[in-house]
Amino acid sequence: MIEPSTSLTTTVTTTSQSLAATTTTPEPDRSTVEPSP
Repeated sequence: MIEPSTSLTTTVTTTSQSLAATTTTPEPDRSTVEPSP
């Protein structure tokens, strides 16, 4: 069986990465779209 500590760490790491990617993606997009027009 998988240790609960490992499962918890993997879930937290995946969530943090997803959150970071979601927060980092829209920032440069908006900055590039705003000055364009």
